[in-house]
Amino acid sequence: MRILRLTTALVIVTVVVLTVTAGAPKHRKALRILRLLKEVDGAGSGLDADTVRGLTPLVIVDVNGRVVGTWVGEPGASPTFVVRRLDGNPVELTLTRDGFEQGARFYYESEDCSGKRLLPVSGDVMPNLAVVLGHTAYYPLNPTVRSSGSYSDQPVPQCPLPGGTFLPPDTCCTRFPHGLPMGRAIAFDLDSLGLVPPFHLDVP
Repeated sequence: MRILRLTTALVIVTVVVLTVTAGAPKHRKALRILRLLKEVDGAGSGLDADTVRGLTPLVIVDVNGRVVGTWVGEPGASPTFVVRRLDGNPVELTLTRDGFEQGARFYYESEDCSGKRLLPVSGDVMPNLAVVLGHTAYYPLNPTVRSSGSYSDQPVPQCPLPGGTFLPPDTCCTRFPHGLPMGRAIAFDLDSLGLVPPFHLDVP
C-alpha cells in the first residue's frame, strides 16, 4: 500500500511539473511580481500577490526594478501614493518621480513645538501616512487622543501666515490647542531601502 501511495504521489508531482513547465512563459511575469512584493511586505502580509485572488497589484519600482511600494490612488493623480512596510509597520508614502515627497507637520503637547514629535493617525482602513524629511521617514505609533498645544511645518523659508513663530533654520511653529488621535513619531532611515530614483509604474 505504501508503494502504491508513493507511486501515485510521483505521478501527481510529474503532472504538476509538466503543467507548470508548459505554462512557464505565462506565469513568469506573475512570479516575478510576487517575488518583488514579498521582498517589500513578506508573505501573508495582506499586500502580497498571493492574496489578491488572480489580480496583479500595480507597483511602483525604482530605476533598478526594486519595489518602492504598492500603488494606491487614482490614475493621473499627482502626487503618487504607495503603501509598504517600514520596520514591519504598514505605512502610506507620498512619491514623485524623483523620490519621496519632502515636508512634514509635527504636533506637540507643548505650546512652543518642544518635546516629543507626534503625528496624526488615519483612523480608517488605509495605513497611517508617513512624512519625509531628507532621507528619514516618520510615521505614528501607539495612537491615543492627545491635547496638542502647537504644530511645526518644515522645511519652510518663513512662516506663511501671521501668528506663527519662525525657528531657524527652516521651521515654523504655530500654537494649536486641539485634541487629535495621534501617535509618537517613529523615524526610519530610507537609505536602508537602497532605492534609486527615478521611480515609475511597473506595468504588467
